[in-house]
Amino acid sequence: MRLRFKQRAWFTFGLLAFALVIFGFTLGLGRVARMVPLAVVLPTLLLLLVQLLMDMRPGLAQAYRRWEQKDLFQVEPLRKQASQQMEKEDMERRQGDRERQAFFWLLAMLALLYFLGFLVALPLYTLWYLRQHSEGWLKPMVIAAGIAGFVYGVSILDPGASLYGGWLGHWLGR
Repeated sequence: MRLRFKQRAWFTFGLLAFALVIFGFTLGLGRVARMVPLAVVLPTLLLLLVQLLMDMRPGLAQAYRRWEQKDLFQVEPLRKQASQQMEKEDMERRQGDRERQAFFWLLAMLALLYFLGFLVALPLYTLWYLRQHSEGWLKPMVIAAGIAGFVYGVSILDPGASLYGGWLGHWLGR
């Protein structure tokens, strides 16, 4: 059994010496005060000893790598589960984005109705919405004009229908 000290082994040995110094200082503390430091330093010392042996004996490191490649703790299913969970959270985030966008469009419609009134707000909102969600101007403009004509026609055909004129219409005296 031949031991070799490579640069990595010297580094691990330095960490082990530092952990031993911490262990020595910890023993000088009171009985209750040393519980937490000992709970940290003892596993650290054990892991550093194992690492030092692996650094000094290449065969031991190769054996460890062989065991490392085997899924001893069934980590791979957990990785897949975590990946699925992340995808689910991403879908929920996108759903939240869609809900916020729908809330924005509803709020925009209410604001347009309040300030401009039905006759202006409905075609303008339709034009704005369709322009944001489709390409080109022709189709949104035709649909908005159709809605404007329909709302205007309904308001004329039914003399009892009173469409809200909006803040701007009230301000202008209509």
